[in-house]
Amino acid sequence: MERMTVNTRVYGKMTMRTKRREGRLDKDDWLELALTTLSQESVDKVLIVPLAKKLGVTKGSFYWHFNSREEFLIEVLALWRQRATRRIIDIVDAHSDHPAERLAYIFKIAVETKYEGPGGSL
Repeated sequence: MERMTVNTRVYGKMTMRTKRREGRLDKDDWLELALTTLSQESVDKVLIVPLAKKLGVTKGSFYWHFNSREEFLIEVLALWRQRATRRIIDIVDAHSDHPAERLAYIFKIAVETKYEGPGGSL
């Protein structure tokens, strides 16, 4: 019997262990783990081999879904942008039904939000 050591983090109703056994590990699993790693650590830690180990697969699985790390990071950024945009839309939608009030609220968020991160403040 083959011994498998995999991450058993729950993704919906299916664990990574179950997904791997059923051959269902997909591009989204790589992207989700990359977003988690990026948010908890840094882009320098979003590396193919360590992510593959966490997913319990080989780096060949990575190259099945992505042509390069650069392509992968571009897709990670696109997913983050999509989710961040959706969150802002949901916040603004919950604030008001009136278009002018929504627009004013978007400007308020943009002006009052301060970014603190690598490279300084905005």
